[in-house]
Amino acid sequence: MKIRINKLLIQISIVYLLILSGFFLVVVTDLPMMKSQDMKGMQEMPGMKGMKKMPEMKDMMRGMPPDYEVFINDGTKNEVGVMVFTHGGWKTWDKKVTDAVKKYKTPYPTVICFGMAMMQSEHIQKGIDDLERSGVKKIIIIPLFVGKYNEVARHYRYLFGLEKTSLWARVKKVNPKAKIIYQPEVHPLSPLIVQTMTTYAREISVKPKNERVIIIGHGPSGVKDNQQQERDLNSMAQLIKKEIGFKEIIAKNLQDDNYRQRPKNVKAMREIITEWSQKGDVIVLTFLMSRSSRGIQPKIKRDLKGLKYKYKPTGLSEHKNFALWIKKSIDDAPLNETL
Repeated sequence: MKIRINKLLIQISIVYLLILSGFFLVVVTDLPMMKSQDMKGMQEMPGMKGMKKMPEMKDMMRGMPPDYEVFINDGTKNEVGVMVFTHGGWKTWDKKVTDAVKKYKTPYPTVICFGMAMMQSEHIQKGIDDLERSGVKKIIIIPLFVGKYNEVARHYRYLFGLEKTSLWARVKKVNPKAKIIYQPEVHPLSPLIVQTMTTYAREISVKPKNERVIIIGHGPSGVKDNQQQERDLNSMAQLIKKEIGFKEIIAKNLQDDNYRQRPKNVKAMREIITEWSQKGDVIVLTFLMSRSSRGIQPKIKRDLKGLKYKYKPTGLSEHKNFALWIKKSIDDAPLNETL
């Protein structure tokens, strides 16, 4: 009897420890390559440079979604295929993006690759193989990243030989037999994207002349990349201001993967909102692909706790224009110009 009780206590203890170490349940299960990554390699990643404590790394890795691919083909046969790349963000986030891609009812076999491909590229190669097995000879790449000034967009281009190096250069490059047509990333100044953000701003606005707007993005980790991206976002912001007539509008990035810079950016945002709220109403918009309970939007809400503002956390992929942007990107692909 005593032995049985001891065994039961041991089993209960193991389950309890597994629950407490949710990091291993989520990250190691969803990202099997992660357990082979050593401490030094982790510290070389964007936003992790200088991290010395394992808990800090666990917090960072907890926010990284799994790498996988979804093959969408209802029997379509075509020599042209489509491959969509997106950061990914767990079940709800991924579903919103998948639904947006499906809205465009593409005449081409389509693969969506989720994840950052920081540890491996097998899911991308599998997507290529799926398309090639269905008879595809040319693949149109649609990268759903905010502009080219970020580490993930640059890494994906590296995997196809379009960049000489990458912060994750240890990851194996893909080997497509099909010809590749690599389309531009999502640009904040794309007319459909500007229209989407203008619609979101208008939906929450009451008296534009008395309202100030801050648009918050995820942002790249690097200083120069962030400066370039914020410049584009602020150009977009000025177009929205001109269209609606807001008192003021600015765009700022969290640099969410840069654990040193992020707190400074949050502090700056809080100071802006605090000052603005004394002069009139404040609106917070997000410039993000999608949203989920584990995404950036809930973190922004926590970051701005105690401040007075109106919040519109809707992602780009939730607007009908997103499917139209994907359609346009596919339709505009120069099928005669391949890598």
